Amino acid sequence: MEIISKEKALEIGKNYLAQKSIQPSISVVQDLKDVRFGGYNAPKDAWIIFYSKPNFSGIGIHSSYAILISKETGDVVFDGDACDEG
Repeated sequence: MEIISKEKALEIGKNYLAQKSIQPSISVVQDLKDVRFGGYNAPKDAWIIFYSKPNFSGIGIHSSYAILISKETGDVVFDGDACDEG
């Protein structure tokens, strides 16, 4: 089985967000093993893509958003709050 590369994960993430009509500002793509990520029972082998939504009109501190992409399947297995506010 071929493992999804970091570059392929970024491509998958951009396509996924484009289908949701989100043109995000992607800040980083990292191996999930290297990131403290709480609030979700994530697969061990995944890429995490942190992004922010354009035109955010909220005031104050807020979380960025994250999607997790399985290294085994290339599926987006999480899309939501990164729980990193502050």
